[in-house]
Amino acid sequence: MANNVTSFLISFLLILLLTVQCTLSHEQGFTANLIHRESPLSPLKTTSLNQYERLRNSIKRSMSKINRFGISATRDLQSQVKVSEGAYIMELYVGTPPVRQLGIVDTGSDLIWTQCQPCVKCYNQTLPIFDPTKSASYKAKSCNSEACKALPKSLSICSRKNACGYIYRYGDRSHTIGFMGSETLTFKSGDGKEVISFPNINFGCGHTNTGIFSNGSSGLVGLGGGPLSLVSQLNSTINGKFSSFYYLTLEGISVGKTKISSYERSYSPAPSPATNDNTTNEGNIIIDSGTTLTILPFQLYRDFRSALETAIKGKQTKDPMGLMDLCYKTRKGRDDLYSPIITFHFTGGDLVLNRYNTFVLVSDEVLCLAIVPSPRGQIVGILGYIAQMDFLVGYDTVKGKVSFKRTNCAKK
Repeated sequence: MANNVTSFLISFLLILLLTVQCTLSHEQGFTANLIHRESPLSPLKTTSLNQYERLRNSIKRSMSKINRFGISATRDLQSQVKVSEGAYIMELYVGTPPVRQLGIVDTGSDLIWTQCQPCVKCYNQTLPIFDPTKSASYKAKSCNSEACKALPKSLSICSRKNACGYIYRYGDRSHTIGFMGSETLTFKSGDGKEVISFPNINFGCGHTNTGIFSNGSSGLVGLGGGPLSLVSQLNSTINGKFSSFYYLTLEGISVGKTKISSYERSYSPAPSPATNDNTTNEGNIIIDSGTTLTILPFQLYRDFRSALETAIKGKQTKDPMGLMDLCYKTRKGRDDLYSPIITFHFTGGDLVLNRYNTFVLVSDEVLCLAIVPSPRGQIVGILGYIAQMDFLVGYDTVKGKVSFKRTNCAKK
């Protein structure tokens, strides 16, 4: 799969190891940990739940996400982050000396922020709250600074002392209020052997932060396409390569040798911010590491499911969770159902999915398809992270390409 590439709307480099933990790649080999919320390393891990209960919660987050996207033929597509349901958190260090923080990774917003002293109203967090007065590298931003001008006018406030304030609201009514500053952000590599620092990164120092935030996180790391996101601020350093969810063009799906091509091109135009010369109006499926399931438009899913039912001779059953659409009986604790090879045909290349990219055990004796239909009328799909497991997925801003390489992500 190393040479399979497909065009996508806006592109950044993604090197996510979609198992226990993930890494963010730097041009010279620098990596920073991205930790899945259910990883043993995650402070957000729900230790009281078993594997099926954690899967159920993850699937429910997928279902609510597709509803929040409101994906349809409209050209005004927005995602609304629900902070408590972030799939990944990033370890970073803020200030001089560096203070360890854990930020929820959000591809749907831009602002990087962390809770700061003095707290007017902060939520409880496990890690120490960052105090900018104790950092030698902190710089407050004035109202006429570039950082302040980068804020949407509706989100910026100018104080009497010419300090740049902000109010940033999220789709679930969570919000952060504070002042803009710049700081040195430091990242440790995945193996802990390398440390790299980036000075003068604009961020929000949040003094009032309310809503559905977990005490295992210190704030949020915006990976959107705006000027204040970590993506944009590191652009010159990482040569325009980073991750986020963006659009691919899916032309059809094969179940074994049966090809389904009901994904008409007339369905495919997706919103195009036209941020660079490589963006196009193509794109009909989002690739998103924060969504568990793969979600297909209703018509395509209907034909896809029909082909699967013809190829699979197992006994169908209902999902005990009541969430999945196509399920089969299996021997207790065994993933032994025969299923054909499933291939997603993208513009420019094919993505061949293994069993564990397409089916999941939802109980000891039930195996379900990790691909579901979208609500009727929503014609843009999502390629979720189960389908991306054990792939090295690369997004290249310069060339406007995304590539998939089969990789054993369990190995360091």
